[in-house]
Amino acid sequence: MRSPLRLGLLLLALSLAGPVARAEPRKQVVVLVGLPGAGKTTLAKSLASELRAPYLTCGDVVRGWIAAQKLPYTPENDKLASQHFAKTPGEIARQLTQKIEAAPDRIAIVDGVRSPADLKVLKASFDVKVIALRAPAKLRYQRMLERGRFANEDVDYLRARDRREIGLGVLHVLRAPFARVDMRGPLSEVPSQAKALARALSEKP
Repeated sequence: MRSPLRLGLLLLALSLAGPVARAEPRKQVVVLVGLPGAGKTTLAKSLASELRAPYLTCGDVVRGWIAAQKLPYTPENDKLASQHFAKTPGEIARQLTQKIEAAPDRIAIVDGVRSPADLKVLKASFDVKVIALRAPAKLRYQRMLERGRFANEDVDYLRARDRREIGLGVLHVLRAPFARVDMRGPLSEVPSQAKALARALSEKP
């Protein structure tokens, strides 16, 4: 049995130590990954609306760098930006991390992570859930050509873009995801897919 003196000293030490601080739960970041034209942006925006979460895209960081160089947004400069960020692994994610940490929201949706280095940076600060999107190349190319982002875009350019993103490591990011989503269907199915993902994210730790 402890003596009254030892017990008193123990209680004094505990009172001086104050309450034990509890670590704040990490923010959740849902990362949508897939090759160009798979439907990442469409699903990401729908999921962000469903979860009432902010939507961020790696493409904005890329376009921001191009604009900072005072260059127009063209296929050539898009490739130039890709080469720049390939030489600075994780830089895109570091810029996104600053925005996510500054926001009050407990969850964020990120579209377009391409490299293992960017994924690693996000995982260092957040609870990351990767959503892998799948769609055949023919359908992806058709969607992008119909979108007409660049006037001189063609299938050869889109194939080269695929190879560039694969070179950055996007296939590694697609491995062992939290969920896989088949994007071969019409875009009218996206809201229901977003609802299903939102339920899965809320149910699983």
